[in-house]
Amino acid sequence: MGSGAAIRPDIMGFMTDLPAPLSRQDMQRMTRERLVFTARAAFAREGYHGARLDRIAKEAGFSKGAVYSNFANKAQLFLAVLDANIDASLTDPVGEEPPLTAFREGAEASEDAAGMTPDEKQQAVRGMGLATLEFVAYAARDPELAAQCAVRIDRAVGFYAQAAEDLGLEAEGLSAQELGGLFMALDNGAALLTLAGSTQLSDEAVDRGITLLAGAPWNKQTAGAEDVGSSGADEPDAGTRTGDEALSAETRETLREAMGQRLRRAMPKPTAD
Repeated sequence: MGSGAAIRPDIMGFMTDLPAPLSRQDMQRMTRERLVFTARAAFAREGYHGARLDRIAKEAGFSKGAVYSNFANKAQLFLAVLDANIDASLTDPVGEEPPLTAFREGAEASEDAAGMTPDEKQQAVRGMGLATLEFVAYAARDPELAAQCAVRIDRAVGFYAQAAEDLGLEAEGLSAQELGGLFMALDNGAALLTLAGSTQLSDEAVDRGITLLAGAPWNKQTAGAEDVGSSGADEPDAGTRTGDEALSAETRETLREAMGQRLRRAMPKPTAD
């Protein structure tokens, strides 16, 4: 007999194992999680200002009252979406599966998310990025809401700092938190420029910035270019470290994954006129 199951007679009088009924607390948690997951898709699709609570509630299968019983307003719902994204993974702002325990298996919401085409995923990532920019600009005009945003930003900086620390990266004169903040600034700044349609910041430039921030001089050989010895090209400058002294392409790629570069890579490359 399964743990937590209740013994109940079926219509033929046989004893069967049935799942224990959900508690009120479990039901409330599942309602909240479903609202957050549905809201995330709505914000990515319609933007922060365009998304409406009544439509989110209807799409989630609840009344508008269910939204207000869990969240004071749309801003608090968006903050919950940000929390879910941070808790799930900063490397995947939208995710192919919702970070919601109630819907990981079997639920329509999870199936819809897992069934995203590459184009749909790309649009969802871009949409969530734009919605976040909308929200941050809106929150900056409200001191109380801005303070709540700052808490999330500090959590994100901590994630970047931990990623750099786990990889053994350091920069002279900078604490782990300061280095994490600079990595986050580079990451989000690059994403913002791309979202705005800029063609001025190449992937190589971002790679170089990551390398310099990590305290290792830039070297195309260790950045993934063809081996200079086999190609016949000139050797790197004498002042450039190579091998174990330079930041390897593998380490840099790991850091880029930790930094959340999926946003830039998911965006279509703008073409100059």
